[in-house]
Amino acid sequence: MNDQNQKLENNNLKCSLEKDVVKKDDYIINDPIVNEKIVLLKQELAKVNNDLLQQEIKSKKEIDILNYRIKKNINNHILYSLEECIKEILPTIDNLERSLEIIKTLKDDVKNLLVNMQLILESFNNLLLVYKVKIINKLHVPFDPKIHQAMSIDYSKNFQSNYVVNILQKGYLLHDRLLRPAMVIVSQ
Repeated sequence: MNDQNQKLENNNLKCSLEKDVVKKDDYIINDPIVNEKIVLLKQELAKVNNDLLQQEIKSKKEIDILNYRIKKNINNHILYSLEECIKEILPTIDNLERSLEIIKTLKDDVKNLLVNMQLILESFNNLLLVYKVKIINKLHVPFDPKIHQAMSIDYSKNFQSNYVVNILQKGYLLHDRLLRPAMVIVSQ
């Protein structure tokens, strides 16, 4: 009897479950207004998905640009970190050069001092080369306002017009950045 009750109970449960199962066809709606609304919602969903995808692409591009700028700023900081220090050294080098010019005109007993000062100046110049500082001191080159500062004009006919004929003070470049323009006399 127990088995029969069990079978009967299982059949009742099976029938009950079959009634509760929802079939795909049960959801087909023949109302054109509802179907139109569904189509519009699907289109709107597709548009929102597309907009989100475009925003993601744009955000990735912005992140790439930001990363590039950060790397460039770091590289510039590394390249030009000594700029202020070198600018402070330049007047000392100028004074040494002027002193050497004066000592050259003095008597022989001062020549030892001259040699020592020349060694000091050479050490400074070597230090500048180590840190990629270029000296702007070429004569008879076209005047370039990006690296030269005209202090005077030479009206003699010995030189081509607009050429550097004398350097009053050397200029300096750190990599490609101007630390100080060369003060020059320009031909006219």
